[in-house]
Amino acid sequence: MHVPEKTIQSTIDTILASRGTPSAAEIQTLRLHHAACIQVNVEIDENIACLQEQIREQLKKRSVLEIEKESCAVLISPMRRILPEILQEIFLACLPLTLEECYPDKSEAPLLLCQDYGPKCHVEIFALVGNYMHRWDTNAMTLSFMSAPRLRTVHLYDILHEAPPIPFHMPWHQLTSLKTGIINPGPLIDLLSQCPNLKHGDFSIQNPGRRVPDREVTLSQLTNLRLRFTVWSQTTTLDNVKFPALQMLWFKSDETGPDHTSDELDAGVFAWATPERFYSQLRNLTTLTFASGISDFANLLLHTPSLKHLTLSSTDNLDELLGAMTHRQAPYIVPVLETFHLKPYWTKLGYSPPPDLSPSALVTMVLSHKANRTPPETSPLRKIIAEGAPAHLSRLLGALKVSRVLRDRSLDIVVISRPVRHYVFMLLRFTH
Repeated sequence: MHVPEKTIQSTIDTILASRGTPSAAEIQTLRLHHAACIQVNVEIDENIACLQEQIREQLKKRSVLEIEKESCAVLISPMRRILPEILQEIFLACLPLTLEECYPDKSEAPLLLCQDYGPKCHVEIFALVGNYMHRWDTNAMTLSFMSAPRLRTVHLYDILHEAPPIPFHMPWHQLTSLKTGIINPGPLIDLLSQCPNLKHGDFSIQNPGRRVPDREVTLSQLTNLRLRFTVWSQTTTLDNVKFPALQMLWFKSDETGPDHTSDELDAGVFAWATPERFYSQLRNLTTLTFASGISDFANLLLHTPSLKHLTLSSTDNLDELLGAMTHRQAPYIVPVLETFHLKPYWTKLGYSPPPDLSPSALVTMVLSHKANRTPPETSPLRKIIAEGAPAHLSRLLGALKVSRVLRDRSLDIVVISRPVRHYVFMLLRFTH
């Protein structure tokens, strides 16, 4: 099929510049471009405002606009005559299956750019992937967002690394979910101070020696927090931020580079979780890799009496932590713990060597939670999950078999063997 010489970029630019009904030739150019590049028919009606029902019908059959980068980015650029509902549906249809653990580039997730001036803006999600702000009418964007009463979720990727000011205003106060790419502490604290109603936060913090704003921020409704501290980060970033309603905390510090030691990275990693914070509502704690600061971590556990699920992935000796978790050492540390999950630390190169863990220390910790209970020999601990290389887990299995732990019919022990260079795994489950 003949590929038209006129590109989709120039066609869209012409449509936007004309502010009128696109010509039949322009519509035909778009159709030919899509048919030639991806063999996908994208219906384009002469009256763009009437596309809503057609797109809804197509959404029922397949994901639309699965096209090459330029087309995807351009077609979702500001088009003033497209209703915001259409943009939102296209946006949701084009998202990758999961956004949790990846930073999508502009080919994986489109932009949702709303150009609606009326009071009926129904956009609920805004995601910015890459920096396309040079294409925008920033005044129009500000008007659009400030007239979006349903906007609750904002994802900002890779635009705050050098801390540029966002050139448009958003109704930060009404957001309930905010996710950023790598962000410096100054912009993060500024954003958090404007988001009093946040319930979910996901931030990758980099602190190259920059001063943190001396401002106290209390997020009284935030229940779910995911934090990544990159190389050279300092946990003092959050010294003045309080989360009194926190229920789920996920924490990860980046693997160190060749010129940085783990002690430099993780010293005092939980120092911001001081006793006066007393996260009494915390239910689920997942922490990945802490090479030091175990005493600080144990102190955090001491002041989170409601913790029910604990996941650890460390590159260091866990015996000290397990010792601190015994009932004899601290009767009130994780008193209602139900699930204890040990994972190997994963890097981009694969799984790291398993942490130095004495099987006897784990057994002692488990048995101590059954001591001095009423009725006797009872414990809220219901499941232990251990992951690692087969050689490491064989010692753990041996210790469990000779102990009284496996005799506890109320305790479910799951051992997952993960070879370092393979994705397949063997699951051993002890049931009664």
